[in-house]
Amino acid sequence: MRIAPWRLVLTGAATMTLVVVGAAAVTAGSVEPPADATAAGAGNDRPGATASLFGRHSPFARLAAARHLVHLEVTAIDRAGEIVEHHLDHGTIESIGNGTVVIGEADGASVTIETSDETAVRLGRTRGELDDLAVGDEVVVHSRIEDGSVLAKHILRLPPIRQ
Repeated sequence: MRIAPWRLVLTGAATMTLVVVGAAAVTAGSVEPPADATAAGAGNDRPGATASLFGRHSPFARLAAARHLVHLEVTAIDRAGEIVEHHLDHGTIESIGNGTVVIGEADGASVTIETSDETAVRLGRTRGELDDLAVGDEVVVHSRIEDGSVLAKHILRLPPIRQ
């Protein structure tokens, strides 16, 4: 049985999207609920129902493992029948400027990724620009190999983990 190339691309893109959305969900899940978001304050019939959404064993807490991502590579076939390679890197910005961003990953590797005017930047839940990023920011970068170089398509700056 032959699988259509567009299905492979769609599956690869869906996987990448899930990883990025998972990282965003981790960010949203790391925020503590307000003090008045208790069962009584939320109008819930079950005691502690709201608190369980943010509890230690909640789905959001389990997604915190996404912060342990170091590097992910996906190779797929695009609609034109060409093989394309996507990378997902998680780390701390070591340097930024001159059309590149250097990411220091948890395994000690440094990855240099080119940026362009088309690189989309997200600062948590809001849109941003490359100028909003700084050395020391924790980021997840989705990039694609184009003409032998790694070109950033999306950069997501993660907010600091709340203790």
